[in-house]
Amino acid sequence: MKPFKKTVYLAGAISYFYNTNQRERATGWRDIAEKYLEFYEIKCFNPCKESQHAWEQPQNGTMKQNYFYLKNSDIILVNLDMINDSIGTVWELSVGWMEHKPIIAFGKTNWLERPHTQSLIDVKVDTLEEALEYISEMYVL
Repeated sequence: MKPFKKTVYLAGAISYFYNTNQRERATGWRDIAEKYLEFYEIKCFNPCKESQHAWEQPQNGTMKQNYFYLKNSDIILVNLDMINDSIGTVWELSVGWMEHKPIIAFGKTNWLERPHTQSLIDVKVDTLEEALEYISEMYVL
């Protein structure tokens, strides 16, 4: 059987980490995820690479770009760290939920106590490694 071509949207806080001089917290996990999933021939949309100057563009353009990649991705992998300071991530989760995408989450947020946030997430694990293993076990032929 020929494997399905799959894509993963890498969601999570970016501007919070950039604005607080913690850029590695936005980019590091995404780099690891891309490298891991590449082994399984799964492509990723990494907004840290694909939208490096998004804040310089009209905001509506960034929203349209994100929506395009969310709609065309098969899976959403989300880092929950600091989503309380990342309204864009909450928007991405909502779009993913509306588009019936599997949403795999890792990390921590006190927002998981809220039923709205809970309802957006299909699978929650503690670490990136666990999330990547889940994706490779459940979505790779």
